[in-house]
Amino acid sequence: MTLESAPEEQESGASARALASAGDTGTCSISTISMTYTRTRACIVEEVHVNRVDPVKSAGFTYRHEIDTDPRTDTITQTLAIGPKSLSGATTASLDVDFHCRGYCQTENPSQSGSTTFRLGDLHKAVITQKTEWTKGVDSSVITPHWSFTGKLDGVKVADVTAEKSELDVRCDVDVMTTPGCVFSHCRPTCTMNHKKYPAAAAHAWLVQNKLPGHYGLRGHEPLAFLADDVLVPVPSDSKKTLVDHNRDTICPTAWKRSPLATMSPELGANDVPACDEFPFAASWQSAAIPKGWGARTPPRSPRVKAA
Repeated sequence: MTLESAPEEQESGASARALASAGDTGTCSISTISMTYTRTRACIVEEVHVNRVDPVKSAGFTYRHEIDTDPRTDTITQTLAIGPKSLSGATTASLDVDFHCRGYCQTENPSQSGSTTFRLGDLHKAVITQKTEWTKGVDSSVITPHWSFTGKLDGVKVADVTAEKSELDVRCDVDVMTTPGCVFSHCRPTCTMNHKKYPAAAAHAWLVQNKLPGHYGLRGHEPLAFLADDVLVPVPSDSKKTLVDHNRDTICPTAWKRSPLATMSPELGANDVPACDEFPFAASWQSAAIPKGWGARTPPRSPRVKAA
């Protein structure tokens, strides 16, 4: 008796499309067994097979598992759609799922539309929605979602199996804003610079990465921590100035004389004007302008840089 995931291979388009809906997560494939994820969304499209040896019976299911995190809330929403794919030797087959998590988390009871029991020729699908809440509420921690599946043939349980995807660990914290948020921690966003449209900026980034001793932005595994534009400087306590503005004013004061050797790139438009920024960018907690007492994160020793 087995309950197993099918190998990654092409599935029929009709089977996959039967599970699709207008509100599906954008990363989901409708034709290929796959697992994809972005910073806030993940999708698993797979097959599960239930087999019994004596007497010989089997069933196949196609399932589509969407997981949505939210950088502005502490709630993770999972939506699982199950549909029939094949049935042999049995009158009915069912596949039930239970949602679990490890870490500072609490799972709510799921809601369900449609039956998870199918007969030969059934075309309906079962959709299960479940929410998980991060319960720590301070600092940061990692939540690991995982699941258990129960397969039945003609009402008789065949097997229980568990599944989890380490790539879909969820990090929740209050680092960016005062309210909690959650994202997939294994996703590392990459910024691709259009070197044809902005050759001067691309050349500057290359110099920073390759010629400065720290090789900032080249080695990886040390992502910048985003600084939201609603974070105010802590001193004075009644200040209305954002920390982002403080960083730019400190690194790039308006009175600082622009080098006469820095010419405007000919690719820029007539309305473009000289501007100053820093590396790392001012909208990060690694800004060189943030004092350690204000929560600076290993500020690098970066020179002032002007960008035309």
